[in-house]
Amino acid sequence: MPDRYQQEEVNLLREAYIRLFPTSLAAYNFSVKYSGRFKTFGANIHMKGTNITANLSRTWDKVDNDIVIGLLQELLIKIFKKNRVVTKEIELYKIFVKHMHIIAVKHTQEPELLESFKRMNSWYLDDLVETPNLIWGKRSYTVMGHYNFHTDTITISGSLKKAPQHLIDFVMYHEMLHKLLKFDPSKVKPNYHTAEFRQMEKQFDNFQQTEEELKEFAKKKKFQWWF
Repeated sequence: MPDRYQQEEVNLLREAYIRLFPTSLAAYNFSVKYSGRFKTFGANIHMKGTNITANLSRTWDKVDNDIVIGLLQELLIKIFKKNRVVTKEIELYKIFVKHMHIIAVKHTQEPELLESFKRMNSWYLDDLVETPNLIWGKRSYTVMGHYNFHTDTITISGSLKKAPQHLIDFVMYHEMLHKLLKFDPSKVKPNYHTAEFRQMEKQFDNFQQTEEELKEFAKKKKFQWWF
């Protein structure tokens, strides 16, 4: 990246700091690096001494500066372990993330997961949820599913590959609710499992029984994997 572009991004990080901590002197060296190793819209930040480096996916390069500043402020809050605050830039960033699924590329749908998605969409959600990326993840016994707002991807734990269909459906439905309901970008700390979320989740047939069955399945499989 030419120096003038690098300087502009460094200034963005400094600007993010100054807007976030207006009464604090920015006695740090700021730098921003773009990398192709991140997933879409990925980012992290590191501080060593007085040097603060933000690493961003190249997909952030064409995003509005105020939104990027919001992202950088979210990262700065993490490294300085400050009480959660909401700036106008952070609100813009959260709104951007909330609608990121619209521009995300959909290119991967595992056949079995796609069938599960279609089934849950029809049975419980009136086919209101647009099909995201649907992939198998690593074999996890603690995190059975995850929805990534950045890439519009539902990931189901690989430990469920040979699970009864209704357990896959149970986890799929949970992650679909995250995609459908999202979160409130105005909150200091987004609540992903709201009262509405919990109420809709319990509409799953035999919810409590299936939840317990999933826990027992994970416990049993984890034990078998160890031995």
